[in-house]
Amino acid sequence: MATPKNIVINIAGAPTVRAVTAGGTMNGDAYETATSGNVVWTTGLGPPTKLVVTTSGQSIPTDSCSGVITVELQDEAGTAVVPGVARTLILTTSSTAATYYSDSGCTSAISSISLGAASTSVSVYYKNVTTTGTFGMTIDETPSVGLTAATQNITITASTAAVKLLLTGPGTVTTATCSGPFTATSANSSDVPTNVTADTTVNLTSAGKATFYTAAGCGTATSSVVISNGTNNKTFYYIHGSGIMKLCKHRKSSTGKHPFTISGANYEMCVDTTSF
Repeated sequence: MATPKNIVINIAGAPTVRAVTAGGTMNGDAYETATSGNVVWTTGLGPPTKLVVTTSGQSIPTDSCSGVITVELQDEAGTAVVPGVARTLILTTSSTAATYYSDSGCTSAISSISLGAASTSVSVYYKNVTTTGTFGMTIDETPSVGLTAATQNITITASTAAVKLLLTGPGTVTTATCSGPFTATSANSSDVPTNVTADTTVNLTSAGKATFYTAAGCGTATSSVVISNGTNNKTFYYIHGSGIMKLCKHRKSSTGKHPFTISGANYEMCVDTTSF
């Protein structure tokens, strides 16, 4: 049960302070209003009836962490109240590419959060990895005691920064023969080609006797290529000897991957960068 608050108003004569005892409960919260002589006293708080997002709506790029999103427990008059007992709040969204987080860096993903018994609010953060548009956020209680859920829309725009590599190339490679061109492309989180703002080294991964080359004809071997500042792609070539790994060993969100076949067997090439 929430701790009642005493409010003493002097009507006539010296003020009198009385201890407020619970005159009733609703949803586990005490409330009471009464008059006695020259004193009017009340807890001043009604029972909690709703959850409300108190921070303004936001517009953020894809794959970016939102600003803080604060959800408050309120009574019917819109006054912040404590629940008296801890309550679990469930976090949902209409986007299938979005996640809530407990920290401002969006590193600790959550799907629910606890509102402490003596707390009036909680804060969360939101990130949508790839999808643009306007999406609904809903914060509701579980188990339900009849509170109105908090809702707010958030707008996700296309990122203006290069955050990943895309890799395209031939679907089939012939052993011991210079391949057709493979192209590494820098892109934003929505897979739109995006110029880099500094020279960006792209690391080319292979194993065994597989070798990469800078130009058609496969004359000059290399282990990396550079996407130049202000551009968004670089082409390279490939000769398959033997022993190339069939699947990329190292994967992260920025890794570019491309499947192809050699003599009917399935392979996968990867390109990566330390720039993002």
